[in-house]
Amino acid sequence: MEDISTITKLREQIKDQNSNPFFLTIDEFSGDSVITCPANQTVRYGMTNNASGIISLTKLAATATADNYLVSLLDNRKSLELCNQPIHSRCLFGINGRPLSLPFPIYLDLNQTLFLTINDLSGAPNIIRFSFQEEKVYNKDFPHTIIEKNYTYFYTTDKSMNLPAGTTEIIGYIKFKGDADFILKRIFSYSTGIYKFKVTDTGTGKAWQNGWIHSSMLGNAQYFKDFKAQIIERQSKLRIQFINLSGAPNSVYFTLVGINTK
Repeated sequence: MEDISTITKLREQIKDQNSNPFFLTIDEFSGDSVITCPANQTVRYGMTNNASGIISLTKLAATATADNYLVSLLDNRKSLELCNQPIHSRCLFGINGRPLSLPFPIYLDLNQTLFLTINDLSGAPNIIRFSFQEEKVYNKDFPHTIIEKNYTYFYTTDKSMNLPAGTTEIIGYIKFKGDADFILKRIFSYSTGIYKFKVTDTGTGKAWQNGWIHSSMLGNAQYFKDFKAQIIERQSKLRIQFINLSGAPNSVYFTLVGINTK
């Protein structure tokens, strides 16, 4: 059993945090916070903070009638995209009590809005509910400098990777932003079929493997393992070689998750 003095100290620390648990979802309209994305269409919605405190988000979750859609995240205060291209939902949101834990929080300042652009891939009307989670902090001394220089970021291939049936090698690239280094923490994948791949840094010539790696070895937003933090310098470029193993056309969403740091 915990010593009473330890519990008392912990209670005081928690009290000093001046925060509470918080769930952020789509701005409510028509009495609900659910959206319907028309089949194969694109819609845009906002998640807005009020003026009472700063929101710190460390977990992303969503449920949908079809977990097959793309999302772009935009921080409107800094006009800052949090991804280089739209990210597949399987690489961005956890479900069923297993939200994606971010490597660095997404912060929403007072009266700030986070915009989501959603593109359905399912071919049918898609009903989606979002729940971004952690806490709201009521603290005027919040470390804004740290927030401005570091932020969670998602990279995927610069162009869509649609592998034809057969074993033709298809090359994709990821070009890193010129204004921030990237700290890599995770590699995710979602695809409509199995494939194998190789990754090479085009600047250094360094390979990330000694042979072909099967797509089943990669994680997703629900199941993943962190890499030891690796810095990829700004303006670097990765070449990814893909070979389809599915015997049918194969759409691949290869995603790097980490922190952009200026």
